[in-house]
Amino acid sequence: MEHNFTEAAQRSLLSSAVPGDVLAGTVAKVRREGVAVTVGSARLWLPRERIALSPICGSERFECGERVTCAVWKIEHETHRILLTHRELLGTFDELAAPIQVGGEYDALVAATDCVELMPNLLLQVSAADFSIGTGVRVRVTEIDRLGGVLRGEILAPTTVQRRPFTYYITNGRIKHWSFHAPTKFFCTAETVFTR
Repeated sequence: MEHNFTEAAQRSLLSSAVPGDVLAGTVAKVRREGVAVTVGSARLWLPRERIALSPICGSERFECGERVTCAVWKIEHETHRILLTHRELLGTFDELAAPIQVGGEYDALVAATDCVELMPNLLLQVSAADFSIGTGVRVRVTEIDRLGGVLRGEILAPTTVQRRPFTYYITNGRIKHWSFHAPTKFFCTAETVFTR
């Protein structure tokens, strides 16, 4: 009975959903390659590469049963699948960098040898990160290029960084176009155009 209800919910969502629709759901399963999300009784899929712009922000940031907000990315009618995207809801460079100040100190995660993740969609360039990827560090911001979409700073010391919940800048409605605006070697200008 539940299986039939799930199939009916899947068909209903497939017929009504439009790319860009923002949906609230629940994390049903966490896998390395992505996250299964239920919306009502329908099952949708959030691929790892659509979670955030940070290269280290993946499915391990979610827990089963957690509430999550995503947007419809693609609808595959032939396979009856709805693919989700998440990164567009986590803020643009202007939104995320607005409260950041030169001289400010923040907790971050080492994302590569020359950058750290301040937030899932925001990286800070550093001269050298002699720590393993994923290590928590305290950083100081030394430069903000708001026009170019670049933050630069330095690592002060290792620290413990607690798991932080996602902050959503879009929580409802329908997105037609999204642009992060960060023309750096890390992000280029990430952009999504939602088309039917």
